[in-house]
Amino acid sequence: MKTFKVVAAVVATLVTGSAQAGFIGTFYDTCGVQDPDTCTPVTTTMTEVEAFLATNPSPDATFNSTGINYGGPAPYVFTDLDAFLGVDAASLDPLAEGATSLLGSVITLTGTIYLDPGINVFDVFSDDGFSLIIDGIEIGSFEGLRAPSSSIINYDAGAGGLAAFELLWFEGSETQAALNVNLNGEIITAVLEPGTLALFGIGLLGLHLARRRKV
Repeated sequence: MKTFKVVAAVVATLVTGSAQAGFIGTFYDTCGVQDPDTCTPVTTTMTEVEAFLATNPSPDATFNSTGINYGGPAPYVFTDLDAFLGVDAASLDPLAEGATSLLGSVITLTGTIYLDPGINVFDVFSDDGFSLIIDGIEIGSFEGLRAPSSSIINYDAGAGGLAAFELLWFEGSETQAALNVNLNGEIITAVLEPGTLALFGIGLLGLHLARRRKV
């Protein structure tokens, strides 16, 4: 899996001039101005989150997620959006103006991942609830509020390969905040999209022809 990502990125650089890959992140504010003193979040269960998203399809901001590893280290202090996202906060569009509270937040992350053949192990460490969806099917979730905790999900990917990834997460209490997803023991990151991967083969062919011309 690591080799696939690195080679694809190198070839994409040669072909397109860019090797950036990441999950598309969206941020939803269920509390309007998110004043912690007046906010009564509608995010205490995944059922409420899904109902909110169904009637509020437009996010308040988008960002690029270079890896799902937010809110650490322990004790996972509840903080604002910029601090929570770390380096990925620089990609927020629009950029956050001042401290944006996480209370009542919903974040979704979508992209393409590469799964090994057979059983793949997802470790979703979160405060609070989440829903993990692979190729349009929910394979694991936590419904309500919780302290920072792990959910281990074993997923049989069959022959393996590229898969559509989606994660929904919410923060519903002003205590702690965390979101970390490992796949087979490593922080999960997205691979290049299938459209770019089509260029992967072209790039390899170009490298092969160039090598032959040098002989």
